[in-house]
Amino acid sequence: YGFNVLRIPFSNAMLRMESLATTIGFANNPDLEGLSPLQCMDKIVTYCTAIGMRIILDRHSSKTENYFNESLWYIPGDPYYTEERYIADWVMLAKRYANTAVIGADLWNEPKHPCSWGSGSINTDWNLAAERVGNAIQAVNPDWLIIVEGVANNSWWGSNLQGVATHPVRLNVPNKLVYSVHEYADDAFNLTWFSDPAFPGNLRGLWNQHFGFIVQQDIAPVFIGEFGTSFKYPTDSLWFSMWLNYMNGQFTRDGVNDLRVGRTGLSWAFWSVSPGEDCTPGHVGGDCIKAHFGGILETDWLAVNHFKMSYLNTAMSQKVLSSGTATPSKAPTKSRRRTLHH
Repeated sequence: YGFNVLRIPFSNAMLRMESLATTIGFANNPDLEGLSPLQCMDKIVTYCTAIGMRIILDRHSSKTENYFNESLWYIPGDPYYTEERYIADWVMLAKRYANTAVIGADLWNEPKHPCSWGSGSINTDWNLAAERVGNAIQAVNPDWLIIVEGVANNSWWGSNLQGVATHPVRLNVPNKLVYSVHEYADDAFNLTWFSDPAFPGNLRGLWNQHFGFIVQQDIAPVFIGEFGTSFKYPTDSLWFSMWLNYMNGQFTRDGVNDLRVGRTGLSWAFWSVSPGEDCTPGHVGGDCIKAHFGGILETDWLAVNHFKMSYLNTAMSQKVLSSGTATPSKAPTKSRRRTLHH
């Protein structure tokens, strides 16, 4: 179906040696029984490497299924989930998965208040923390893309990158920097712009203000790390169509491609591949809400949701669709990667 990358969420907790994978259907996956979560991820990386599928690792939270309750890249006052642990775990993964299917590190999923950008605070300034962890990764694996999400300020969590204009992230290997945002319809949360009388005509202005300028001014690539909808409300299809047009380069108005000659649209990851059944015990917060969106697969985990694919095909690279294979790349180019969340 043209997808060539998996964005795989993980927590720092699953990297602990004493962790054990327990919520897997072992009847269908007997080879995973008795393995740690990290060993299970090893198997995914090995398989994807063999078939040419690429992987972006997404550090979703410190504790398992806890990102909804975590506002910083570390947990203040916790003796284990410190910034030092956060960086050390990323360095370990960068060494472990060098020269494999893994091409990038999404440093932290959906930064939110009180996380700041450009404040200069050692405790809350995310762009400075991203530099610290990004440079630590590059010291052991300079090939990886370093993917930096924004903060939350009149936006979805992690989706305001206005601070890049005055406080860009500075890496030792600068051409590996990729910024990232998430975008959802109002079935995730009814933010103010969905009830604006100007909707959906007000969306492009918001997107350009929050992150679009980074692409239009050629500051760095922007990767859409998550987006999705359940099509629960009539406005969802309006949002989805305009969003896909925007990702395809219609930054100012419908039907007009604002991309420079030779450039393609934004690379993206759709949330998610899983069918989005009811939340499992202990699975709470934002991801629980998103679980009801449904994914690319139907509830049998085999059939494809062709209704959603009819939309997504409009944002697929025709080169990828025609070949049906991944096109490996170790640099943040303007080529388009089509991504599913594992």
